[in-house]
Amino acid sequence: MRGISQLQRSALRRALQQIFIDGTLEVYSKFNSKINDKEKFSISWRSMLCLVGLRTSVCVDNLSQEEVIQLLKDKEIIPSSRKLSHQHHGLLKDSITKLNETSMINGVKAVSSSILLKALKKERVDPFENPWSHVLPEDIGSCYEVIMECQIEGSVKNYKLVHRQDRRNSGIHHTPFDLTNHMCGLALTKSNYSKINDSEFLAVDIAHGAGAFTLQIARKISKIGQIDIKDVLTEYVLGFDIDGEVLEVASFCFHIEAKFPKKPLIYNLYKLNSLGGAKSRKTIHDKISKMVNVNSAKIVAIGNPPYVEVKLEEYQENGFKTLKCRNLSAYFLEQALEILPKNSVISQVVPISLIHSKRMNSVRELMVKQSKSIHVESFDCVPGYMFDQGKIGSNSNTSITQRISVITIVVGEGLNHFSSSRFLRWRGNERNTLFKSINNVRLGKELYSSDCWPCIGSKEEKNIMSEIMKNSKKVNDLITKKHLNHPYRLYIPDSTRYFISAVHEDLNRGQKMICFSDKKSSDLVQILLNSDFFYWYWRITDGGFSVSLNTISSFPLPPERNVAEKELEISKIAKKLRSKKIMDSCRVVKSNKGDKINYKFDKDKWLMAEIDNLVHELYGLDEKYAFHAHKSNSIQGFEATLSTGLRT
Repeated sequence: MRGISQLQRSALRRALQQIFIDGTLEVYSKFNSKINDKEKFSISWRSMLCLVGLRTSVCVDNLSQEEVIQLLKDKEIIPSSRKLSHQHHGLLKDSITKLNETSMINGVKAVSSSILLKALKKERVDPFENPWSHVLPEDIGSCYEVIMECQIEGSVKNYKLVHRQDRRNSGIHHTPFDLTNHMCGLALTKSNYSKINDSEFLAVDIAHGAGAFTLQIARKISKIGQIDIKDVLTEYVLGFDIDGEVLEVASFCFHIEAKFPKKPLIYNLYKLNSLGGAKSRKTIHDKISKMVNVNSAKIVAIGNPPYVEVKLEEYQENGFKTLKCRNLSAYFLEQALEILPKNSVISQVVPISLIHSKRMNSVRELMVKQSKSIHVESFDCVPGYMFDQGKIGSNSNTSITQRISVITIVVGEGLNHFSSSRFLRWRGNERNTLFKSINNVRLGKELYSSDCWPCIGSKEEKNIMSEIMKNSKKVNDLITKKHLNHPYRLYIPDSTRYFISAVHEDLNRGQKMICFSDKKSSDLVQILLNSDFFYWYWRITDGGFSVSLNTISSFPLPPERNVAEKELEISKIAKKLRSKKIMDSCRVVKSNKGDKINYKFDKDKWLMAEIDNLVHELYGLDEKYAFHAHKSNSIQGFEATLSTGLRT
């Protein structure tokens, strides 16, 4: 959209956020009014919100204070009369008009073309002309989300921005443009909405925020149906949020998207705790019913609600079937499933734990029970980040290390279609083509009815997983009661990323110890856990920051007949894994709060190839599959390794 790539758009949003914060501080620094610091800070950021909104349509460089104020009134950014005619006026009134001349000059300078270009240069992306013409309303909404994480501290002459403690764990991730674009496209496709379709249409976001999703889908509906964007924003979009102020910001963003209409538009944005149980469900359902015929309309619920772990007692009275999930994401999904009529579409960003964790079983069961189709796409957070457009959180890193899935559901009964993608990793420079690189495959009931929904993206993986799931015996069947002097022990480091190791020596670090009753069992499991096959299994069924004991224990064992036939080979390779020569050559040390020792057997390509061949034979996998492709840190690397099988 509007001629720039996603990498450029991400950089633009970060640069905008930076000049917004800097501008807020510059305005604050020269604000001499005798009011408390909290109110002064509020006026400062609200003034900057006015200026960045205005700057998207008019160059304000070198304009006087009076000229800027008049432009703001002409565009109804601030009230042009005493009457608060537009929904965002309550937020922006009594803000920029209270600034003195010096504060105003500082604010205007902060939104100049030269300042934005200077901020963009630090982002190291390909340059593009006239960056202000590419700023979207949701970019401005993200500035609000970022500033809400902050508060001013210190004296008038010695102040600084610090993170607000009450917002640190809010679970808010301002969704990047390419993700909202992709999800809205998926939702519209699933709903079969088209220009020639006469059905009513409604997009609902029950955790609306500043409107990243509703703005995106409004543009798509306007284009598909050739409908005026003003009509779409007032008749095709419905939003709810517990925060009334953020809805005022959303109204302002809608106002910008609608090209600053003089005549006030009424947007269907309502303050509501969407997780208020049956009462909230009724309120939302009633609002939907007033806008469309729920029996015939095409309805889409879309969004990225907070994913925050909560205490059971906090939501005990709300009657959630998914209460034991203890995560807001699950509760939002349940509310959407309970509210929307059959054939509606839900597309929601969730933490990847929702598809993998045992604790999330109840929400997965609910989705299976109340869906006609489910589609899952999953995304890692290393090395590329999904949320790369500004951090709303507690450290200086501008990206958010959150592994996510996007779940798209057609509401109904009798689930007849379940599909998934692989767990994608990508490098930063691959972001522009990320969503074009998604392959998916339809899964059978034996896979999505298990303790987790695996991240499988090809027929080969599907067939392999289906085959090994037939094996009733698991690694857990070989594990015995552990004690420090047990003769057959294995140690598996907790943290993992591009390899998993299991060794017979105590690593004296964060690790798991498992014990076996005999050497044969220990040899077999050591080979399995060091194999690319197990790494693949971990990636598709867990893929977190560490390998869990549950993942190790649940790994299917190969058929006993095959193990018996390969007994000598198993013993031979296990001996190599324990040899001093190989362990010395594969030893790695990471200095992070003290040296942490590990063993990366991938450094010995011949050994890993030997293990790979043995594992294929043990499990009776006739066709060779390059499991080690899943260790790649890029889309290009994955595809190259998968096609050639080469080890780099």
